[in-house]
Amino acid sequence: MSAFPGIQTGTERLAHSVQLLWQQQKLSASVGPVRAGNSFLGTRRGGHTSYAQDSILFTGFRPLPPFSAGVALDPMEQVGAPQPDDTGEAKETEYSNPLLRPALTGDVEGVQQIFADPEDPDGEKAMKLLLDKDIIGRDLLYATCMAGQSAVVRALAKYGVDMQDKTARGYTLLHCAAAWGQLETLKTLVELEADILATTFRGEKARDIAHRYAQTDCADFLDWAEAKQALRTLIAHVQATIADPEKVQGRLNKEDKSMSLSACRVKSDWLENTKEPTRQDFVDQKQHLEEIMLPIFTKLAMPRPPTVKSAKSAQNCNKS
Repeated sequence: MSAFPGIQTGTERLAHSVQLLWQQQKLSASVGPVRAGNSFLGTRRGGHTSYAQDSILFTGFRPLPPFSAGVALDPMEQVGAPQPDDTGEAKETEYSNPLLRPALTGDVEGVQQIFADPEDPDGEKAMKLLLDKDIIGRDLLYATCMAGQSAVVRALAKYGVDMQDKTARGYTLLHCAAAWGQLETLKTLVELEADILATTFRGEKARDIAHRYAQTDCADFLDWAEAKQALRTLIAHVQATIADPEKVQGRLNKEDKSMSLSACRVKSDWLENTKEPTRQDFVDQKQHLEEIMLPIFTKLAMPRPPTVKSAKSAQNCNKS
């Protein structure tokens, strides 16, 4: 018999568990996080007890797939799971966020209705509900990413949420999605310009979290996305440098500038038109652009030659 009466799909079970955990964390703000080692969302992982004060996703817990076939937790290891004297019905708590259910079950229309419907009683406080944080600094988007609701993440992004947001210990939405193996959500976040290079207080990027929890597909994608971003960043850096008269004056001639901008256009066109490039493709293209720009950067690193005016001023000073 299911531990979640009336809840059928894996996504709904995950949403139910996240909702209960979220509510309990809100209610336990005065006493600290929900019981360590007894989580709806994971089981204790040996060798990681030093993470005991991190986010529930990264504490000594190993994220589990969203209640997939063959994955089961012992009822005694589930926060909020019905106990022998329970009826199986979720109990009402004094904290309630009406955005939780539609967000965690992928009900984009339900989420949008709360924001857009002037007659919805929750409409006026929708942004507060969206940005409301739990005791360790996570808002609703963190739970949505954990549940893998990419369409909801994309919809919520339209309301001005901060895709660069971090918890008190530096965990981002990307770290959250990576830990739970939500590949499509990672792709959505990267498309929405979440910071791939952001690190936690332990210096871990999202790719490092993915590796730690053996989320291979997520780690591979983040490596690919980081290589792509590195190429884009180099192109932008070259273009900005060539456009800065303070940096190029007296160091580069017209041909140098033309060659640099032409190389950037070629790489930009490659980025836009190449189908299914690999991580190594991005690395090779970046290396090629660096080789083209090496003599240009060498010139830019040299002291600026004196102008005629400055040379005359120096001569006058010497005469005096």
